[in-house]
Amino acid sequence: MGGPNAEISVEVCVEKLRRNLQAVTLDNSGAFFEIDGSVIPW
Repeated sequence: MGGPNAEISVEVCVEKLRRNLQAVTLDNSGAFFEIDGSVIPW
C-alpha cells in the first residue's frame, strides 16, 4: 500500500484524493470511488 513499492507517490495520491473530494455532491455522497474518480459498484 505504501513505502518504496507504492504504485503512486504521496503527492500524486493527495492530488487525486482532493480532486475526488471536490467532485462529491449530494447525489453521489456515500458512494465508493476509485483513485481515478470512477465509482466502485457496491
